Amino acid sequence: MSKRKYLPSFVCLVVLGLVSVLEARAQVGTCTSPQGESYLDINNVRARIINNGNLFWRGPPNVYNVPKGGRAQAMFNASIWIGGKVDGQLRIAAARYNNYQFWAGPLDDYGAPPADCADFDRLYKVSIDDIQDYEVTGVITPDLRDWPTGLGAPTYAPLGNGVDDDGDGETDEAGETIFVLNQPLAQRVDRVIDLAGGERPAILGDQSIWWIMNDRGNEHRGASSPPVGLEVHATAFAFRTGGDIGNTTFYKYDFYYRGNWPFTDVYMAIFADPDLGNFQDDWLGSDTTLGVGYVWNADNDDETSWGYGSPPPALGFDFIQGPIVPSPGDSAKVSTEWVQDFKNLKMTSFLFYQGGACEFCEPSTALEHYNYMRGRWRDGKCITVGGPYGIDFSLKCTYFMFPGDPSASDDTCQYWSECNSDGTGTDTRPSDRRFVMGTGPFTIDPGDFQQIVYGLVWARGTDNFDSVQKMKGASAVAQAVYDIDFQIPAPPAPPEVTVTAVDGGAILEWTNSPQSNNFLESYRVEDPFAPVANSIVEFEGYEVIQYSSALDQVGVTVAVYDVINGVTRVIDGNQLIWDGLIQEEQVVVANGTDRGVQNFHVASGLTNYTTYHFGVQAYAQNYDNPGRKITRGPVTRVSVTPTRSTLEIAPAAIAAAEDFSSADFVAHKDGIGDGFVTADIINPAGVKEGTYTVEFFEHEVPGKAFNTATVEEEGNVVDPISAVEAIQKVADIDASVITYSVKRDDTMLFDGRSIDYAAPQRDNVMV
Repeated sequence: MSKRKYLPSFVCLVVLGLVSVLEARAQVGTCTSPQGESYLDINNVRARIINNGNLFWRGPPNVYNVPKGGRAQAMFNASIWIGGKVDGQLRIAAARYNNYQFWAGPLDDYGAPPADCADFDRLYKVSIDDIQDYEVTGVITPDLRDWPTGLGAPTYAPLGNGVDDDGDGETDEAGETIFVLNQPLAQRVDRVIDLAGGERPAILGDQSIWWIMNDRGNEHRGASSPPVGLEVHATAFAFRTGGDIGNTTFYKYDFYYRGNWPFTDVYMAIFADPDLGNFQDDWLGSDTTLGVGYVWNADNDDETSWGYGSPPPALGFDFIQGPIVPSPGDSAKVSTEWVQDFKNLKMTSFLFYQGGACEFCEPSTALEHYNYMRGRWRDGKCITVGGPYGIDFSLKCTYFMFPGDPSASDDTCQYWSECNSDGTGTDTRPSDRRFVMGTGPFTIDPGDFQQIVYGLVWARGTDNFDSVQKMKGASAVAQAVYDIDFQIPAPPAPPEVTVTAVDGGAILEWTNSPQSNNFLESYRVEDPFAPVANSIVEFEGYEVIQYSSALDQVGVTVAVYDVINGVTRVIDGNQLIWDGLIQEEQVVVANGTDRGVQNFHVASGLTNYTTYHFGVQAYAQNYDNPGRKITRGPVTRVSVTPTRSTLEIAPAAIAAAEDFSSADFVAHKDGIGDGFVTADIINPAGVKEGTYTVEFFEHEVPGKAFNTATVEEEGNVVDPISAVEAIQKVADIDASVITYSVKRDDTMLFDGRSIDYAAPQRDNVMV
């Protein structure tokens, strides 16, 4: 009786298990390795993004260049690993170097890969600038035009269309996105964004790269495991800003499970082969409070031609958001939404391993990969606290290697760290390191998904130890940005800079386009981190920086031109993480002069036929904020080689350009009021022949009432002494003038109608 009762169940289980294996094998495709790539490059980082599960390397070159334009790479290779059990069978997808385990494209409604993954072998890169350019000019980039809404690329719905686009039961919410993944793939696979209909890419940051992968495109290399049945939607993004976030890139992965049985006991991991500049002198560490695994330099000089020199930086992988697991009474965050009775997992393990063959070396089987994801050695043994390798030094098991702070507040290397591996201060031998930081366990049910978010934070301090503390401070900033759903205000936009070489010097001029958030020095935003009473950040000035070479990323500030408002030397707190606590050090973050804003700089005393490197950076301030007081925009860099010019320039013009004590021209208007126009020659070699007209607009009267100040010149000789100054009275101007325009002959140089507020009544328009 019992045999008759249980035999069918046993047979059923065997058959189901066999079907599971056959299904997995049948759904493996014959796709070739994807070749798509793009570059994340809007801030101080240039990163090579690849759509095969790896990042930064698929073969030479490896590109994680920070600071962008410098000689050193901060990272060699990184990738995602995921592993768990399907009906008791271990399955993993773990990309590493050339062991590709992800292919381009989606899985269909039955979990099968595309017949030809090459049809989807593409990454889509869109920036805020691309969207604005389209809206202003109609010019469209290929990636914006082809944004694959139907594949799941996040897309904002048209405003006010009366449709429940995200399927949440409500219509026309602010920021509503289009959800199509519940539709059959064949119905949506070719659907791209409808820009003309009002749809827009829902990008993260100021620049996003989106791509789609699956792990069933072909047999898994490097590990004897059937595929899992995952469709992965990945996003790499960054912010165009200065400071810590300007040196940070972010990554979000959505893992959609297309299998038929629950995917259980799942661990996800980030694998990294960091190679911080010179790979031969690296150390590793972890911070369990921040959820950071990091690489730093073992000494204060990162040698070789590909190293960072002195002082070397530190680079951290900041595990910002983990998968969710049931937890009554808690709440978890997924795609900015809160899920009740769940919690987000944090980093649950960190270990390092070496190349070669040993018990703490390269994994080769599915089980060895899985054990590393769980925070165990290849053979399943636990990591033990202490020693250079965490093997048999003590009887105490742990999941985290090197959690000791290498630069504690008492200036000592805490145990257990690579600079104090045994509690007596013994260093480990630095070398080429690899590490795995994991999280889990969790479950993904059929048709469900899990999401992770992490950031790469880079910082450089006064020495290798201080760089670790600066990196941890940057990690706290990255977490804070995540906490406000990445909705940080853009910093002042980089100015447009031109440079003119003159005999023994250079003239830098800069301006901001009407599309810039700092047009006419009008930058003004609300800081989400500041108290409500002190939340406004306003434009403060420009810094001119001179660099020793094209590779120099620090430079020396040679001039500051700031608003006359009493704000000069600004001292701010620089956030450090010491002994697991956030602490502050006081540093000077701005050195204003309070002498007024100008949009040019004359560099003199330069050597002819020698190349010089300059940069111009706008900055804003919130002096009353108890938190961050200074917000810096990106630097616009230029290079110039002074030389003897063949252009004939009158000596008086040169003298006028060098004398900023008074205006070179003053044109007073007739009529009521005391308004006037002043003109200064900044670049005598750049003045173009013509009649310059300033037209003032009255707020109350339609049309124009204007006075015209003209400056005439002959040929290529600029001579302000002999210039003809003519005041042509056309109409009296009331004292309530609010804006103006500037023309050269019939060419509009500045149009006051292009802004919706009064143009500043001062001589700050560069023409």
